[in-house]
Amino acid sequence: MRGITRRTATIMGTAMERRGREHPRLVAVLMAVFATVLGLAAMPQSAVAHQADTRFKLDFYELKCLEETDLDGNGAVDAGTSHDEPYVIFFVSNLRQPGNLFLTGSASRTAVFGNVDTGDVRRDAANPRLWGFNGTAAPVVNASDLIVLAAVIEHDSSSADAIVAAVQSVLVENLNAYVAQGNSRATIVEKLIRDMNAAIDTEALATANHITNPDDRLGGAKEPHLTHGNLDSAAAGSTVYLSLEFRDSAEDATYRVKVRLAV
Repeated sequence: MRGITRRTATIMGTAMERRGREHPRLVAVLMAVFATVLGLAAMPQSAVAHQADTRFKLDFYELKCLEETDLDGNGAVDAGTSHDEPYVIFFVSNLRQPGNLFLTGSASRTAVFGNVDTGDVRRDAANPRLWGFNGTAAPVVNASDLIVLAAVIEHDSSSADAIVAAVQSVLVENLNAYVAQGNSRATIVEKLIRDMNAAIDTEALATANHITNPDDRLGGAKEPHLTHGNLDSAAAGSTVYLSLEFRDSAEDATYRVKVRLAV
């Protein structure tokens, strides 16, 4: 990547600007790729080489109910009320995708866990693989390349699979637009979290059996903080656990999601 200079970048940018007048959709895609390439070129060589030959896997590990939903809003779970039925939706993408004209991403979910009460822990026998794609371990060159978002949903009457499909469609398209606009990673993540929340709410309402009983998002989507230290520990043979806590004041519910990083 050392061959890309500022002058070359200027020439490439000017050429794409001219093309954009005739093909705005094409130039948006090309700009996304261009921004990714420039990011690699500007990165210190030591960072580019970091973990380049190590393949990592990131899996869902467990969901713990710290406080189940309060259906009556009185601060306590009343006798005779139903148990929770939570599930977790994830979205994962890698900002470093050499050779791809269009950045890809993957939305997935856990099973819907039934009969969940305060203190219960649920694990998915399928061990949903978040990274790498296609169920196989894959390199993570830089911790900041990987974007992992998670949201906890309380299942009522919506289609969980339709919600996942909506998250996939909206976030992949918007991710490419945000990269093409030259947004920083922090801004991209902030915008994707907003988009993920909106996609979940919209599709939950659209697929609910009744308008008053859609699946409920418990708090907002979040990103676990993956660091180079986490990658180093996993590469050395340790299993690294990352936790996220989701609190919803309206439902008076709290859940903790744990994901597992290893080689």
